[in-house]
Amino acid sequence: MNHQSLHSIILAAGKSTRFKTSESKLTYEICGQPMVAYPYMACQKNGLPTTLIVGHLHEAVVSSITHTLGTTPHSIIQQEQRGTGHALLIALPEISAQTILVLNGDMPLITAEHVAHIIAEHRANNRAITFAVAHNSDPTLPGYGRVVETNGKIKIVEAREYTGDTQIDCYINAGIYCIEASLARELLPTLGAIHGEIRITDLVGAAVDRGLSVGYTILPFDTVRGVNTLKELWTVEHIKRSEIISEWMEKGVRFSAAHTVHVDHDVTIGKGSFIGAGTLVIKGSRIGENCHIEAFCFISGSAIADNALVHTHTVITNATVDRNAQVG
Repeated sequence: MNHQSLHSIILAAGKSTRFKTSESKLTYEICGQPMVAYPYMACQKNGLPTTLIVGHLHEAVVSSITHTLGTTPHSIIQQEQRGTGHALLIALPEISAQTILVLNGDMPLITAEHVAHIIAEHRANNRAITFAVAHNSDPTLPGYGRVVETNGKIKIVEAREYTGDTQIDCYINAGIYCIEASLARELLPTLGAIHGEIRITDLVGAAVDRGLSVGYTILPFDTVRGVNTLKELWTVEHIKRSEIISEWMEKGVRFSAAHTVHVDHDVTIGKGSFIGAGTLVIKGSRIGENCHIEAFCFISGSAIADNALVHTHTVITNATVDRNAQVG
């Protein structure tokens, strides 16, 4: 797919107040990679030029990507956090692309395939705006706006303003948008601030009011889960870990009590290997084929060659284990 006329923006300026810690939530690691690096990589894998809109602890957010991926992302500082629409507004002068993809930095389960899907939907339907939604009718679900359709017109109602029936309005706004840049330049400056914020959701409403082509595409809820609390971080960690382990199972790796095992995203494991319960394999470790790693081992930044046996409760850090060796 040709993405030369498309630019992606990742919103990463928030203060992470609900984490109740002194750090930006975006720098917290999930399976060995900072949270913000996941949506960044989803854009990079699609070949998209990408800009981070940063604010709170901006140096830490940018350096977390630099340290992990070895490249420093282009960033713009949002001095005052005045909403998603304001973030887009300050980025527009530096963007020459025809279409802008906007997504949140606290979306670690988004994949390159889902990013490609929303772009394809936007282009195939020749829309002014396409946004992603997910089905979730839970009335206690916090923090997500709802998609409301009235007389054939759709709008996004922010969570704090929504008073409807979630069984009827069963789609949540995922916070991913494809927007024609010319429309953003025309309409964003005309939007008023609500609760001190200029919002992309109001840009969607303004486009609908003008009779422009606005539509949504449906993604799985787990894919677009945001992370606003440590409890939500814990949830997405479980999902990401399960995804990684499932992929290795499909490649011929056996896990004992898989729910107790932790494997980082940059680890490799050869087919025919066995990973015992309670084992952690992290920091780019490489395990060869037909290895047997017994329970409760810790392997960090290490290489274990084919047919090796690692006995239970062994700690291996920044080391090499030879082929057919037994250690521990």
